[in-house]
Amino acid sequence: MVSAAFLLLGVGCLSDIGHPAPADSTLSVSSLTEGLAWSSAYNALEDGIGVLAPVDALVVSDVDGLPIPFVQLEIISGYGGVYLLPEAAIQEVDPPDPSAAGSNCDPSAENYDVENCPWYDEDSEIYFELSSSYDGYYKPNYLLMSTDNRGLGRLWLYIDALPETDEGAFSDVTVSVSTGYDTEGVLISVGD
Repeated sequence: MVSAAFLLLGVGCLSDIGHPAPADSTLSVSSLTEGLAWSSAYNALEDGIGVLAPVDALVVSDVDGLPIPFVQLEIISGYGGVYLLPEAAIQEVDPPDPSAAGSNCDPSAENYDVENCPWYDEDSEIYFELSSSYDGYYKPNYLLMSTDNRGLGRLWLYIDALPETDEGAFSDVTVSVSTGYDTEGVLISVGD
């Protein structure tokens, strides 16, 4: 009887970042980050222009193949131009008013005002901001989150800049997603 009460108390106290994955679980990751159309024109760090790409992580049991809910995920970006954002952090906003005085929010302009304009996703042509309801401790290259009740964890990569060689080519970047027992890489590459 005591162990049942302890178990109920323990489930009620799960942290927002989930519980450790069981050793007999598998992580699979899908993303839309390979073969990106990319240009040197918007490859500057913190210029507010880049690509917003979804990443889905699914944790399943090796025993019965069922998704495992509320599993802790650790995500690390190895490059400063790739920001990790939980789904709750992204809020689409209306395009800025071009007739408004002051800020230059035209993403094709050289002097895009990153201080006063929303971020811009070059691929989908949407403007977005960090949601005011997002109260997470924001670290752009490290994210600790959990899967939902379906065993699925969605995050967003905001690809602001990629490493560029002296010859003008772009180097691949890998983002690591881990449960502690299983790790998958998300490859970010540029198409030809």
